[in-house]
Amino acid sequence: MNISRNMARDALSGDREEVTMADDPIYPYNFPDIGREAKTLDEFTALCEQHPQVAGEHLYNGWFELWLVDQAKRPDLSQKAGQIRKSMSDRAAGLQEFLQALRNSGAPPEPPKTVKRARTPRKTKTE
Repeated sequence: MNISRNMARDALSGDREEVTMADDPIYPYNFPDIGREAKTLDEFTALCEQHPQVAGEHLYNGWFELWLVDQAKRPDLSQKAGQIRKSMSDRAAGLQEFLQALRNSGAPPEPPKTVKRARTPRKTKTE
C-alpha cells in the first residue's frame, strides 16, 4: 500500500494532509483468456456475464477474491466469492449466484478510513 511511502515523504517535508484509503490506484482485473480487463465493478460484472466460462474458471480458482478486496474495496463480494467457491460444487450455479451478488451490490461499501498525519518538527542546524 502507498500509505507508508506517502507518510515517509510527508514526514520529511513536514506537510499535513489527509489520506483516504480509496485514493490508492485501482488496478484493473485482467482476463487474459479474452484479452480484456475491467477497471470498474460494472465492467467486471459485464465481462463476467459476457464470458461465463472464463468467469467461472476465475471464480473457482479464487482469483476474484483478492482483487475484490484490494482493488475494488469490496470485502463483502470477496467473501461471497470465497463462500461460493468453497461450498458450491456446481460451477454454473455458483457463477449465477455470484453474478446475482454482483448485480445486487449497488450499495457502496463502508466509507474510506481517513488517516491524519501531524506535522513533524524539522531539525535545525546549530552553529
